[in-house]
Amino acid sequence: TDTEIVALWIGVHLDKGIALSEAIEKTVQVLEGAYSFVLISTLEPEAMYIVKNTGTMVIGVSKDL
Repeated sequence: TDTEIVALWIGVHLDKGIALSEAIEKTVQVLEGAYSFVLISTLEPEAMYIVKNTGTMVIGVSKDL
């Protein structure tokens, strides 16, 4: 699926020693079409990367978090 391709591209950049945020930026530069996703990585479990190029994205968070 599209999500798997995004994860693979990010992994390619990470394997080259690029930081996670830069790997996401480099991956987004080659994406085409409409997309939106939230990325949470074991490399930075406290961070949430939110990426979109069109449309609306709504993210809900539980009161218990």
